Amino acid sequence: MYYYKNFTIVLLLVSALLLCLSTARLDGVILTTGKDTRAFEKSIISSLKHLLDIENYYIIAPSAKQLEDRLGKELGPRVKFVDESIFPFDWKNISHIMIESVKEKGVYPLTGKSQFESTVYGRTGWFLQQLLKFYAGNILEIGDYVLLDSDIIWFKDTKFINETITINGKEITKYYYASSSQYHPPYMATLKKISGVDLLKSPDTHRSGIAHHMVIVKYVLEDLMNNSVQLHGGLPFWQVLLNERYNSITV
Repeated sequence: MYYYKNFTIVLLLVSALLLCLSTARLDGVILTTGKDTRAFEKSIISSLKHLLDIENYYIIAPSAKQLEDRLGKELGPRVKFVDESIFPFDWKNISHIMIESVKEKGVYPLTGKSQFESTVYGRTGWFLQQLLKFYAGNILEIGDYVLLDSDIIWFKDTKFINETITINGKEITKYYYASSSQYHPPYMATLKKISGVDLLKSPDTHRSGIAHHMVIVKYVLEDLMNNSVQLHGGLPFWQVLLNERYNSITV
């Protein structure tokens, strides 16, 4: 009985040690602008305190240097500031692509002052934000990451990593995901055009990925991008997104 108890204790200690030595970690990606600064400060401080398996935070902003000068020392080396100008798109070429996409269809009158064009220019910042989120992993050269809205305040310890398992010699990390019941038909139609995949049609069974935080798995996103590029004749993925979004509105 004495040896049995000792053996059990050893197993528990080894298991605990293996958990402590687990290399599975995530990076966090947050987009922010000047108007969100006050909420962002509270958000990043709470994230550093309560998000247990995030290693580094990448803050993408249009004036990253100014933000770093003001907050960098307080937040420490885990927080890295990135200027959005390093990405391959900006508000100018985004609006141009959307306008040209509709012009090619020839189904909507473009006068320079039309309601459609006003809508495009008014929402360009929103589209830029979505593209920055999609391309953050590639541009920053990081693996799996968590997208976090800049106004989330965390009040308790939270984990995103469920477990890490080995399948055929390959280490696979399983995550916890947030979801909602939001069902917006234009989103579903656009996603079908972009990916060629018909998602759940019924609002009663639909689970949406539209949430305030989301884990992005690198190989899954890369597969989505590659399939979409092939489906759309080699057009860069970010242009596929813009073209299909506005074609779906006007056709």
